Amino acid sequence: MITFGQRLKILRKEASLTQGDLAEQLMVAVQTVSKWECDTSMPDISQLIPLSALLGVTTDCLLGVGGNEKEDREKLLEQINDLENHYNCQNYENNADYMAYELYREYTKKYPLDYWGKYHCSQFIFDFLINGRFGKKYTVPEDEEKSLLDEGMKLLQTIISLDKDPERQIHAKILLTKYHIYKDEYTKAETVAMEIPDIFDLRKGQLLNIYDFKGDYEKCLSIAEDISVSFGYAFFDSLYSRARRISIFGNARKQEAIEAWRFLEEVSRAIYKQYRDVYRFEAVLIAISSRSNDHIAIAEFDNSIKAVEEIRDFSIEHYNYVKENGGTNNDLENIKAIAQRMFKRCYTCTLGEPDNVIDRDPRFRKCQEDIEALN
Repeated sequence: MITFGQRLKILRKEASLTQGDLAEQLMVAVQTVSKWECDTSMPDISQLIPLSALLGVTTDCLLGVGGNEKEDREKLLEQINDLENHYNCQNYENNADYMAYELYREYTKKYPLDYWGKYHCSQFIFDFLINGRFGKKYTVPEDEEKSLLDEGMKLLQTIISLDKDPERQIHAKILLTKYHIYKDEYTKAETVAMEIPDIFDLRKGQLLNIYDFKGDYEKCLSIAEDISVSFGYAFFDSLYSRARRISIFGNARKQEAIEAWRFLEEVSRAIYKQYRDVYRFEAVLIAISSRSNDHIAIAEFDNSIKAVEEIRDFSIEHYNYVKENGGTNNDLENIKAIAQRMFKRCYTCTLGEPDNVIDRDPRFRKCQEDIEALN
């Protein structure tokens, strides 16, 4: 449970006050305020009311008493749900987003250390403003717009500077970049975006949004390319994992697994057509060779050999493409090596060592020879 001193320190920082500011207003020594925040002493009862006034909170809030936060949060959520059922966001009057903001504002006044409430308060402010400007559903008066922007951004900056929850900090930074974009403050938006961790393309997504509104379409394209590559890898991994898990169930679900490998191959070929690089080329071969092993598991040896032939044909196609587009000898030799490795992968997950029904098949040997003969 948070102590009085910890609460006082957080509320002081939220009010943008120093220990010296409090000491001066309350006519005490700076060391006295420091002792309060270190929980080595408490203010006199006569100091609680002026201290609360300086911090902009009630004495109950300062002391951490007078409410049931869990019950009040549940009540708040019920009220928000009721708003969504009975009001809309199409009009300036009786606007559901604005009324939700008002509910959260009152809640955060009572519980100023609830950063969850602060974030949602800021989010509803932004939704109200964005629907008015870009949705062109209503017009927010300029003075009200400025006041709401200032309030929403202050809430987010408080979360970023004081909240210990890293996930909520990330959400706050993402929303703050949107506020700066709304205000055409692109340099500030970019600065905040660069503080967002570069995971799941969260940072790139915000930078893309910034440059899009700014009209810097060259940077937009570059970032979009990076994101598409990243998501392409993630999509491939998820489909591979799905097919592999189906395959693990055994022969009873091998046909289902084979279809999952075919789908992975189809997706991989589509991505390959866009980029035509060695990584996408190898992804296609992984899908085909994985399917080959499941064919073998249910004694579909001819289908396995057909998969080997598909690897040969696709490898030749990629080899010729790279050759025609200025690929080096090292590039071409690498393609041949990958193809030969994938031939063996077509059976090793199921049959293990060579000199088996697949390895001895003349069509398998022919595929190996066709790749080796490329020059």
